[in-house]
Amino acid sequence: MITAITNVQTYNTPDEMVEFNLSKNLSVYDIITLHKKTEAIFKFGERSSSSSKLGMAAHGAILSDENFEQKFLRDFDKDDHHETLTSDGAVKTWVKQQGRTGYSKMSGRELWEFAAETGNHPPILGLEKLVKEAEAEAGNMVLVSGKEYDEVILMRDTLKGIDFFNEIVENSTLGYGITCDVKIEGYTDPISVKVKCDMITKNYYEGKPAESNSDQCHPGTPSGYAVPDYKTGSDVSAKEFGIQCVRAHEYLKQSFITDVMSMVHDEDFKPGILVQMNKAPYIPVLYWLNNAQVNDGREQYMAALSKYAESCIDDVWPAQGEYEQELETPKWYSKAD
Repeated sequence: MITAITNVQTYNTPDEMVEFNLSKNLSVYDIITLHKKTEAIFKFGERSSSSSKLGMAAHGAILSDENFEQKFLRDFDKDDHHETLTSDGAVKTWVKQQGRTGYSKMSGRELWEFAAETGNHPPILGLEKLVKEAEAEAGNMVLVSGKEYDEVILMRDTLKGIDFFNEIVENSTLGYGITCDVKIEGYTDPISVKVKCDMITKNYYEGKPAESNSDQCHPGTPSGYAVPDYKTGSDVSAKEFGIQCVRAHEYLKQSFITDVMSMVHDEDFKPGILVQMNKAPYIPVLYWLNNAQVNDGREQYMAALSKYAESCIDDVWPAQGEYEQELETPKWYSKAD
């Protein structure tokens, strides 16, 4: 159990969240790595982000709409213009039609710039993309493919077009972070951690009729604070998304966030996940974690924090365990394979 929390600092404005992101405190993703992997892999392994540009952009569009256009730039798409020249061959054909010569051995950027000198030319795919890349780099923006950017706009419009979900987003505190030191049972030294909430909302569902008998989807009775995490996925059905949550260790993540928030603010926080399809018809669903899932997640993050605390004592970060081990047979294997 977390026994005490000290040295608390909160972050909410865009500038503050930049500082939060730069913090070296253990993030929930670090804790997930400690849960899944060995201490040595956590300490010395390379970190990589699995976030897709579509997922990042959807977060930006829905959770920080006012800053979305400052952070994300739509890339040029060949279908934006029906006359787009998509290959060097197409560019040469067009240049030839203009009566120009001296281009036969050209390719790539040299050819595109030669064609552009002609003046009123159709969009040249390669050249248009170079311009967008330069614009994104100059503005420190994330360049998102045209199709994905358009999908994000449709996702945002769909979610905010449904009163139930629009009310959640509009009445929430968005992009809230905390850094703090936590103490856990059995260890003297505190662990510096950070948690980030996509949204914090209070009582938005109080008094509304329940839409499901399940305690996971659209409950109508609980009150207090909720901290739904926004996710995107190709399948948002209870069965398939439930599998994704287990694989992504969402129980651990949501339990840790709500436990830290509860201790910092001395309030109850209900963990949930607002997931939206990333393809038409962009259906959103709000799932709540039940007590069993929260308890499982709490056991997982406590075990991970204990591994970290133990390693910090003597600065020893164990690797794969025993040097000699028996190779495991996959459950799906059969002799017929």
